[in-house]
Amino acid sequence: MQACGGTHVTNTGQIGFFKIVKREGVKDGVERITFTAGMPALQYVQKRDELISKSSEIMSVPEQMLVESTNRFFNEWKGQRKKIEELQGRLGQKAIENARVSKDGHINQILPASDPNELLKMAQQITNANKKAIAVLCDANGNLLILRGSECKKSAKEIFRQIVSKCKGAGGGNDKIARGRIKDIEKFKKLIK
Repeated sequence: MQACGGTHVTNTGQIGFFKIVKREGVKDGVERITFTAGMPALQYVQKRDELISKSSEIMSVPEQMLVESTNRFFNEWKGQRKKIEELQGRLGQKAIENARVSKDGHINQILPASDPNELLKMAQQITNANKKAIAVLCDANGNLLILRGSECKKSAKEIFRQIVSKCKGAGGGNDKIARGRIKDIEKFKKLIK
């Protein structure tokens, strides 16, 4: 091992307390080790200990249970996220089932708060089922998405521009898809009636 980055010592006992902070592979057979020694090493360990104590306090678990509890919370969070995605999918399916094409060829829907990617999935399902329509979707957070079907000649960008100018919003897109956010959802509801 070769360590450089400070005062050279005649024997390692002069270094005192020594703490490895990070290890990383640089190339085959070569590792870079970042370490601290002496008083800075002690301060580093104390700071880490403080982080563990604070984390334990925040999670209301003993320090020795911190890793196990963190894993449990993370797995529960992942499970809840999957459940939310499943429920959003069901909402999207209901929206598709209830979607009606207006006289101008639009399928206008206001949905509960959603993830912008979920809006895209719903719009794709709608336009795949009705290729001549254009899906105009907005959620309760003001996320707006406009997607035209493959046989639709209307411009998503132009419809988006009209809505954004009336509903105080911003975003962008092209003739096929446009997305952004609007502030005045009530005005949007009136526009699509």
